[in-house]
Amino acid sequence: NRLSVAVRGGVAEHHLETQLSQAPGVSSVKRLDIDAMHDFDVTLTDGTLVKVECKNASPKTSALGTFKVEVQKTRASKGDPASRFYAADGFDVVAACLFSATGAWEFRFGRTKDMPRHKEFPDRLSPIQLITGGWAKTLTELNP
Repeated sequence: NRLSVAVRGGVAEHHLETQLSQAPGVSSVKRLDIDAMHDFDVTLTDGTLVKVECKNASPKTSALGTFKVEVQKTRASKGDPASRFYAADGFDVVAACLFSATGAWEFRFGRTKDMPRHKEFPDRLSPIQLITGGWAKTLTELNP
């Protein structure tokens, strides 16, 4: 199962990198492959650096009928229950790949500063994020 998740994540990252590299308003895209780091450093044409984390949306919608994405790590470190959850300031944007829900290589972009926080760890993101109307179809439309 973990291998399948890793492969799906890698494929989503490949498609995101391709789309970001061709997007208007994007100057450069650098894929990071470093443990405990976000997935991409994206520089916009105005010089803004945007730290992007790529995640796969769930194939199932929420009870409200909206897409949702799990924004947490696979495991927690021993002795630190908060370590499974991403720090709210760890990256600027989540790029949610909708392929598993729509069958199309499309993404929705959400600002982490706008995302709900974890109930027990307020400096961490809630593990399930709803992809609402506040999420954009492109990174530059989001205006991070």
